[in-house]
Formats: sequence, structure tokens, C-alpha cells
Amino acid sequence: MKSAFAGVALLAAVVAPAAAASAAPGYDPELNKASTWENAAEEYLDVPVKCYKHEGAGTFDHGTSEDDAVTLLPFNPDWPFGNEWALLVIKSGTDNDVVWRPSAGVHRTVSGKDVSHWIACKGAFPPPTVPPVTVPPV
Repeated sequence: MKSAFAGVALLAAVVAPAAAASAAPGYDPELNKASTWENAAEEYLDVPVKCYKHEGAGTFDHGTSEDDAVTLLPFNPDWPFGNEWALLVIKSGTDNDVVWRPSAGVHRTVSGKDVSHWIACKGAFPPPTVPPVTVPPV
């Protein structure tokens, strides 16, 4: 697996052109798009990824958000895409709290600011390989 630093560097390269047109320091509108994170996650994790953006507080298909936290639901095998969580991005002000391969449960913003929106990404990971079991002759 690639390092977290590689993921951050990759993301910076993906969104660098938009950063020059930012309206405020630290603000990059590209980081508010599910497609930006989807492209970065696919390249970083090397699997197909589908991302979904959720606005404001409330209950959504993939979890809930309230104040400074997002509660990610357990991955549902009946969803139409993927087999596990690939990425969770929590947006609070100009901050992006990025959690690669998140687990279900509560994820709080690092800044303590309220969640403006969040992006949950599903990945289609290959099944784990199980080595064959060799039974010795009797």
C-alpha cells in the first residue's frame, strides 16, 4: 500500500490548478467535489471508487452528520457499488479531514468546527487471498 504522504502529494497535484483561482486562502472549490476525491482515491488505492457528497446536518444513505462529527454506517453489501469504505472526507470551513479506508462509527473534525458537508467513498477492493491448505498424507 502506498504511504499517506503519497496520497496527500497526489491530491495536491490533482487540485493544484484550481488552487490558483481560490477565493480565499486555504479554500479550493475542487476539494468540495466528490469527483475530485473519487479520482484521487482511485489513483491512490488502485481500485475503482465511487464517492457521494452529503450536505449539512442530517441522516443520509451512508451515515449521519451533526455539529463537528460524521457517523459512518457499517458498509452495506447490498449497496450497488463496492465492498468496503475507501475514503471519508469531512469538510469544516476550509479544512479537509481525510480518513483513508475508514471504519464505521463516529469521526470528528480535527478543527472542532461544524461539518458543512462530507464525502463518503466506496471502493471495489479485490477479495482477500487465502493460501491453499495442504493436508499431509496419512
